Amino acid sequence: MEIRKGTIPRLRSHDYRSLQTYFITFCVRDRTPTFNSKPAADIARSVILEYRERGWFYVLAYAIMPDHVHLLMRLRSRDRTLSRIVATIKNRMTQYGRGRDIPIRWQWGFHDHVRRPSESPGDVAQYIVANPVRAGLVVDAADYPFCGIIDDWTATQADPV
Repeated sequence: MEIRKGTIPRLRSHDYRSLQTYFITFCVRDRTPTFNSKPAADIARSVILEYRERGWFYVLAYAIMPDHVHLLMRLRSRDRTLSRIVATIKNRMTQYGRGRDIPIRWQWGFHDHVRRPSESPGDVAQYIVANPVRAGLVVDAADYPFCGIIDDWTATQADPV
């Protein structure tokens, strides 16, 4: 597979509008610990929840780390590609930050992993919320205000096989 400079490889045969579950990660430019600031982390969480409430996706789990964001999401509509959703989230966080004099600058692109039928969404969700513990930010994930499991996996439709 040829990869052009400045592009991030995606699965060629995958439809990124499909109503599946994705584990995505997007990083702050130069890995600057922007979200060490509570106001910045509040912006990130509020934007994720805003688009969840708009019905764009379910949030199975999230973790807003000092220099990146993890999100286990399941698309709810084929109206937008995964790339468009992530770009919108990042842009909205940047706009809200600008309005509060909080610079949020993103690394280009994002990493995605399409959940496979053999992977337990509960295990992936637990992995995500344990990130602050593994990073040494807290001893117990319940003590970290910027991570959690929101939507019950069983309440969402199963991934197509």
